[in-house]
Amino acid sequence: MRGFKPRLRWEIHAGFRFYAYSTSADTWAELPDLPFEVSPGLALAAEPCGNRVFALAPSDSGTVLWEYSALSGTWTQRPSPPWVGDVGMSAAFAAGNVYALTGFEMTPGWFWCYDPSFELNLGRHLEGVAGASQPLLRWTCTCEPNPFVARTTIRWQVPKLCDVSLKVYNTAGQMVRLLRQGSVKPGIYTTTWNGCDGRGRHVAAGVYFCTLESGQKRINRKVVLTD
Repeated sequence: MRGFKPRLRWEIHAGFRFYAYSTSADTWAELPDLPFEVSPGLALAAEPCGNRVFALAPSDSGTVLWEYSALSGTWTQRPSPPWVGDVGMSAAFAAGNVYALTGFEMTPGWFWCYDPSFELNLGRHLEGVAGASQPLLRWTCTCEPNPFVARTTIRWQVPKLCDVSLKVYNTAGQMVRLLRQGSVKPGIYTTTWNGCDGRGRHVAAGVYFCTLESGQKRINRKVVLTD
């Protein structure tokens, strides 16, 4: 597949088709049909002088990342990016990673990197005219102050769109308080715990654990409540 440049061509009544053009043979070859619906926000990224093509395909439920292998002639779905696609989305392949720019239409832009080796999405926010960027988002969870008397602030961040839960447990492994649960966008969040359980009762002084969970990801942080 060296020298092939993947292209999309519209076919009446048949949706989008996937083709490869050979510069050496000066011919087009039809490849396996796309296994996803195509919208104006579709973005392709081909591996330079390689055998892979990545496609970012927006859908009603979010953006889906697909990888095409020229060696096997098949499409494989990869971990979904943590954003909802839009018309302004673009993609590029460089140094073994897929890079994407999103959010041109209605929201501030994000610069994303997908690492195929680790199946990991990392994002950096593009802010304002000056182009200042925010720190790279990672899975983190911290509690300050710690130890605390009246309340502690839990600062946590997630690098992708996902379902999370933030809970407080005692040393016996019993849940004391559910602080946050549901779907969140990639970003940095703060949640306050006032030392009370789910019924609003003050718990005894001692050691507790703030736990951030999402799928197989779990982060525990010890926090100490004092009198």
